[in-house]
Amino acid sequence: MSNSYYPPSEFDIFGEKYSVVTKEENVLWRGDLLYFKEPPEPDVRVYMIASAHPFASRENGQLPLKLINFAGYKAGAELVLACFPSEAAENGVNIRIDWLMGNWDKFLPFGSFDNTIFYKWRSRPV
Repeated sequence: MSNSYYPPSEFDIFGEKYSVVTKEENVLWRGDLLYFKEPPEPDVRVYMIASAHPFASRENGQLPLKLINFAGYKAGAELVLACFPSEAAENGVNIRIDWLMGNWDKFLPFGSFDNTIFYKWRSRPV
């Protein structure tokens, strides 16, 4: 599927600021976004990292994180195949970008690392 729209390097939605992940940033947290340049369907283009699968826990080797559809008809739908193992995290509750690059095909059913833009939620309190 070809898409002539190319997302901006930063944007604001309802007062929440997002910008493309920089080279210095190595992890994604809750509230961060994955934008698929070549989505399998038009309404599964953007996913947000959110808090946990009810069955995910560190005890069973999974991170307490999930991906949910961010916009469109399927907004809020959970990508159930994206259960991240504990080794994906740097310190327990995030997803390392280098881990995603090396393990994409094992945990995400579509898209590719190279065709995804990662956005950080910049309104996070310090």
